[in-house]
Amino acid sequence: MESVNQPVTVLLVGGNPSVCALITRFLARDGVVVIAEDNCRAAVEVGRRYGYVLDLLIVDVQMTGQDGITLALEFRIVCPNVQLLLMTGVGNPRPEMLKLAGMRSLVKPFSQRRLLDTVKDFLLADRTTDGRTSCS
Repeated sequence: MESVNQPVTVLLVGGNPSVCALITRFLARDGVVVIAEDNCRAAVEVGRRYGYVLDLLIVDVQMTGQDGITLALEFRIVCPNVQLLLMTGVGNPRPEMLKLAGMRSLVKPFSQRRLLDTVKDFLLADRTTDGRTSCS
C-alpha cells in the first residue's frame, strides 16, 4: 500500500468465496498480504498462531450460520491490538455502535477504490510504531 513502509497483512473472513476472492485480488494488487478464511473457527486459530503478523481483520457481519461481530469480539480476546473492519449491509449495526466497540465498518456494496482507501486510511490512522500487534 502507498505510504505504508512495512508489508500489510490482512485476515479476511467471509462466507461468500467469490466475494472473498475478489477482495483478495483487489488488496493483493495493492501489495497487501491476504490470509482468507471462510469460517470463524479457522480465523480464530489463525489469530492464535499468526496474530503477531496481522495488521487488520476484515470480516463480513453476516455469514451463513456465523456472526461476524461475535467473531470480531472473540478475535479481540486473542489479538487485542489487531484492528477490526466489518463489512456491513443495509440494516446492520450502525457505524457509531461499532466505533464504540473499537471497530469500524465498510458498507456494502463498495468499489475497489473505496475498499483500498478504507483499508489504507484505517491502517495509517491506527498503526502502532513498529507496525505489528501483540497476540496471546
